[in-house]
Amino acid sequence: METIFIQIAAYRDRELIPTVQDAIAQATHPERLSFGICWQYQTEEELNSINLLRQINNCRIKAIPATQSRGAGWARAKTQKLWQGERYTLQIDSHMRLATGWDTQLIEMLAQCPSDKAILSAYPPAYEPPRNLLGNTPSRLVANRFNESGILGLVATDDLSNYSSPQPGAFIAAGFVFSDALIIKEVPYDPNIYFLGEEVLFSARAWTRGWDIFHPHRVVCWHYYHSNGKRSVHWADHQDWWTHNQVSEQRFRQITGSEFSSKKFKVYGLGTTRTLAEYEALTGIHFQQRRKDNDLELLQLGVRTQIDSPTADRIRTLLKEDIDWTSLIDTAYHHGLLPLLYHNLNTICPEAVPSATFVTLLKLFVLIPT
Repeated sequence: METIFIQIAAYRDRELIPTVQDAIAQATHPERLSFGICWQYQTEEELNSINLLRQINNCRIKAIPATQSRGAGWARAKTQKLWQGERYTLQIDSHMRLATGWDTQLIEMLAQCPSDKAILSAYPPAYEPPRNLLGNTPSRLVANRFNESGILGLVATDDLSNYSSPQPGAFIAAGFVFSDALIIKEVPYDPNIYFLGEEVLFSARAWTRGWDIFHPHRVVCWHYYHSNGKRSVHWADHQDWWTHNQVSEQRFRQITGSEFSSKKFKVYGLGTTRTLAEYEALTGIHFQQRRKDNDLELLQLGVRTQIDSPTADRIRTLLKEDIDWTSLIDTAYHHGLLPLLYHNLNTICPEAVPSATFVTLLKLFVLIPT
């Protein structure tokens, strides 16, 4: 049976109950759903506030005092302990809304992916309680920049709504992950990861174990981003949060090779099916140098058949950075992508491209005599 185990790590969140109720109400087959919830509460009132969830069939709850909490990775690891063999798993945050028929849609999209170990993930558009859905644009995830601690951030870009199937990607959004539940065994959540870096590290660990990442071409959920201080967060309640974060950031750097370590991370480390170097080639990221290849991202964005406004803005920003034009043109040429690259650059911001580069493009594709 196509059962789905829904993982939710909830920290003192009043949106938890509406999130669970909405997931059930919007599902095509609510009888096939089960929940694993790590409920981190501060008061007796908060502990009892979720009694309604205890009445739901197959809703398994691990209630833990918030004083014992050690962050997002720790809580997500707790939810995975509640898995009881369901076929699929959906990891979401405790402040989400789901689309009508989300369960069958996700299973159908997963089947469209050309991989036996596919993961569907993306940053969802926003909603405001109770159910004001603020967007319907499916997006992809790309690398943003490294912070001063060497932790890589991500950003959503593009509009995938014109595609007929999920699109290949390289990064996972922790607040929305759908896959075969085998991933719980093969890539269990690291309880030592606090918050920052969890998505990139989980992506690298999964990909090097043979899991392939895809971004859905349809929106199936929404996320409550702008709570205006109404939602409790771990770092506001815990004065020692930074000690957990320091351990987490060091772990990120050591696993990704930007800091030496003789530790054996075992199941929480990288896999052996594919290498970190291959993952870096896929993403254009260099963990040790803490940089990304701007020319690779420019190529990825500049050869799309449709360029939306955010993508055009990102291209303009990249053109202000150092670009290895020789490598970029050579790569585009060998993959047959130069016509698209030329067309898009000429349409978006020709003045930002070095004149010599445009001459090269023109010689190749507008047939100016040499």
